[in-house]
Amino acid sequence: MMLARIISALALAAAATWLWFEPKFDSLVATLVTASALAVVLIAPKLKAPRQAQSVDGGSTGIQAGGDVNIANTNAPQKDSKNAQ
Repeated sequence: MMLARIISALALAAAATWLWFEPKFDSLVATLVTASALAVVLIAPKLKAPRQAQSVDGGSTGIQAGGDVNIANTNAPQKDSKNAQ
């Protein structure tokens, strides 16, 4: 992550220098894009991913997923249907 910060900072310095010597639309856009890239690289490590916790007692089975889960009845006899696995 440190390498990404260094590269983003160098790119911003280069784009800002370009904007200073040639103040045109394309150098302005390059400066804005590299500034936003540097901001993302600096802010992204501070954002935390959502945590999941689970506790299961006895003979239970716990299923944890980050999205939709479709669970067929594991005690029922298997049928020929789309949801039975």
